[in-house]
Formats: sequence, C-alpha cells, structure tokens
Amino acid sequence: MYKIFTVFWLTLCVGLSAFAENIQVETCQEVVAIKHSPKPIAAFDMSALNTLDALNIEGLVSVGNTYLDHLSQYAGNIRALFEPNIEQLVRNERDLIIVGERSSSQLENIRHISPSIDMTVWGKNWIEQTHTGIEAYGRIFGQDAEAQSLISTLDKKLPETHETFKRKGGTLIIMTNEGKVSAYVVGRRFGWIHDALEIKEVVENVEDTKAHPEWLLVIDYAQAIREEVQNAQSTLNNTIVDTTNAARNNQIVYLNSAQLYVASAGT
Repeated sequence: MYKIFTVFWLTLCVGLSAFAENIQVETCQEVVAIKHSPKPIAAFDMSALNTLDALNIEGLVSVGNTYLDHLSQYAGNIRALFEPNIEQLVRNERDLIIVGERSSSQLENIRHISPSIDMTVWGKNWIEQTHTGIEAYGRIFGQDAEAQSLISTLDKKLPETHETFKRKGGTLIIMTNEGKVSAYVVGRRFGWIHDALEIKEVVENVEDTKAHPEWLLVIDYAQAIREEVQNAQSTLNNTIVDTTNAARNNQIVYLNSAQLYVASAGT
C-alpha cells in the first residue's frame, strides 16, 4: 500500500510540475514565457478579447468601451485602448496583460506590472499570423482542440469568399467617415483583405482616380465607433458611385465595421 501511494504521489508531483511549466509564446515582438492558464487577464486588444471569448476563457477584463456588443460583459475600469489605467493595473494585479495594435506602444509601460504580451496582427501573412495567435491562446489556456476548431472554421470560409470575388473583376476597399471616403490598397491599412482573401485590386495606387470597381467593400467608421453622424449609405448616395458597376450590379458590400476596425484579427 505504501509503495502504491508513493508511486501515486510521485506521478502527481511530476504532473503538477509539467502543468506549472511556462509556455513559450511567439508574439509580435518576441518569444515570451507565459505560465499555463493565467487568471485574471487584462486585455487591451479587441482581437485578442474576441478570440478568448470564443474559447470561453474565464477571468477576462477589458477597457470601458469594447465597441462590440458581445464583448461588453468584459468592460472594466482599465481605461482605453491607447491609455491603460496604470494605477488600476497595479491595484488589481493580473497574471497576464495582452496588448495589440492600438495599445502595442504601451507594452514597455505595463510589462513591469505583470507579464505582458503584444499580439498585434498587421500587414502581410494575416491569415498565418491569425492562426499563430489562436494556437498560442490554445496552448496558454489548455484549449488546443478548441483553438484548432476555430482555425478550421476560419479556413473553411476563405475558399468560398475567394471564389465569389475571383469571377467578378476588381474590388475597391473604402472607409467612410463623416462624408469623407478613403481607399485602401495592398500595403495600407485594411489592404490585408486583398491578400488574405485573394481579392483582385481594381487599382494598385490610392492616388489613381480612374477606378471602376466591380465590387465596393465598405467600412463605416461612424458605425464602428458608434457615432451618430452621417453613415456610409448616405455618403455613397451620389452620382459618382451610381455610375460604378458595383452600384449597377448591387455589389456594394457593407462590412461588419466594428469587427474590422477594432477586432480584425479576432474570430
């Protein structure tokens, strides 16, 4: 009986030791050692928060305005994406702080408070970087199978989207903001959509005014940040847009602006 108990105890100790080992996580800036299943967590990046929510991770708190309704349950008093509430973080120590995109510049200011990682996804290889981030969260929180399921769901949607646009000519991505319109090509913000979904550009230079898009993909800034100002539909209700094939063929697509603007790399 003593030998059986000893073997059991040694097995348990070895198992706990392995569980307590730090996990090496590839982040935007470096490889960081993070302890297994940290809790509680402060998330200053909506893409990260979105993915962690999809993985049903507990112990999350975020900024006062998460912009996405389904993430509002995590709203907390750690101020805003660009401006972490340092005093609040010190008073309520976290096992892990996650920054990304808008908050990545704050990494050095907060990493001395708690273990911190920058999970920014930006520019080329967006799909691969998104996969890497989801896999990292899966390993950190012991949710590898769930992470792979999210990746599989994402990957299944890509070929269908690519096939839709492949047959329809050039596409222009634009963002409306209080009556103004900005265009985005590969290499500029939101231009990653062309690479990620293999969507043909109608122009390669944003200065080119001779664009004749078959598709218009529209991001509404006002809708994204919930401002009560002129919306995208009103802005694009003009004769210039009406002459495009996109308008004639009813191929103006109003994207999920809040998701794209604040959580583009989230699931």
